[in-house]
Amino acid sequence: MPLNLSIRLRLLLTASVTLGAFSIIFPLSQIATFSNTLQEGEHKRLAADARTVLASVRVIDDKLVMPDALENPRFNQVESDLIALIFDGEGRVLWRSSSAGNFVPDYKPHYVRDDVVFTRLAIPGGSSDYFLYDWDVEVEGKTYSIITGDRTTSFDSNLRTYQRQLRLWMALGLGSLLVLLATGLTWALRPLRRIYRQVIAVERGEIARLDGEYPSELARLARGLNSLLTAERSRRKQYQTKVSDLAHGLKTPLAVISEECRHLSPAEQKVIGEQVQHMNQLVNFHLQRAMSVRPAWVLTPLPLAPVLDKLCSSLDKVYHEKNVAWDVDVADAEALITEPEALEIFGNLLDNAFRLSLGRVRVVSQLGSGWLLVKVEDDGPGVATSHRDSILERGRRADIQHPGQGIGLGLVVEMLEEMGGVLTIEDSTLGGAAFCVRLPTPPRPQGSSFLRPG
Repeated sequence: MPLNLSIRLRLLLTASVTLGAFSIIFPLSQIATFSNTLQEGEHKRLAADARTVLASVRVIDDKLVMPDALENPRFNQVESDLIALIFDGEGRVLWRSSSAGNFVPDYKPHYVRDDVVFTRLAIPGGSSDYFLYDWDVEVEGKTYSIITGDRTTSFDSNLRTYQRQLRLWMALGLGSLLVLLATGLTWALRPLRRIYRQVIAVERGEIARLDGEYPSELARLARGLNSLLTAERSRRKQYQTKVSDLAHGLKTPLAVISEECRHLSPAEQKVIGEQVQHMNQLVNFHLQRAMSVRPAWVLTPLPLAPVLDKLCSSLDKVYHEKNVAWDVDVADAEALITEPEALEIFGNLLDNAFRLSLGRVRVVSQLGSGWLLVKVEDDGPGVATSHRDSILERGRRADIQHPGQGIGLGLVVEMLEEMGGVLTIEDSTLGGAAFCVRLPTPPRPQGSSFLRPG
């Protein structure tokens, strides 16, 4: 069974397999039991009839003599279903009841004294088969086979009636069980449904923790989730506070150093200025990382079109002298990402695209199963295949004509790795580079079907 099946579907499949096996095995066992019971009744009745026939047997002068009428009136009725025959040791018919007429079954006695055979004999071309009871006896030194038989008409009719009634009651019983099962599943899964709704509310930021009473099996889970949420918020707040304090604490000394560099020689100013600029970029990088750390529980999808439009509009003003023609075509694309993350990731990529483009920038999206692909394309010089992996490493830069430390793409790669995303570089149809961002998307609604009744 696949591991990603919902709990409700697992329960339904298990119950369906169980009920399916029960609906096959139980009727078969009941029909077999009922059939055996009916056959046992036929066996006993024909045995009693055979004893009645034996009680009427007389041997006079080594010849079998039978009365004109037997005690059981059915033997005396022509065309009666109950018949009786007596065979001698040579297999010849010595006597047959009036009900048997000229009928001689295609059956050979086995002649084992005091042995009994009970069997069902098929009659070719007949309306029904016969149950035969064969009893081998010895009377005054003579071996005889007393055979009594009865048509299976009544037996078959009773068995068919029982099968129809059993199927009817089984259908009604299984239908009732399914209704009870659905009702039971709805009631049993109610706590899971409630905790699921509260987790969704936490993801959306509507509530801060799970509340309410839960069964013992779920109470510990709820407490664990609440502890995790509290610890995560506390850790995130402490991380942001410490990094922010460190970053702001370093900005003032760096500003003083930069100011004092003016009194130094041009060569010294260049060396110290580059180092101060590098330190400022590192401070800004870690400050941005602190502000964009995503809560582990946030799974609310973010529409990307407004964020991308805002970024492109801002960069169009920054690079207004290039008169870049930009286009954002992402339709209703949504991804599991926070707005600060989206601004940081696509801000870096779009800044590179606007800076290096010759006049065109385009953003397109493609939706897959569980992921969203966003391409940031330009018509610039592009990125050589041999450099595509290396420039994604922190500190490695492909553009050496503009200032910078190569941190932007490294930050993008790290942020995407944390959220399960990927950044790759391809050739753009515009002639330049295409930076492809693969992001996780919200799960489909049917993924939580086990939490909905019915």
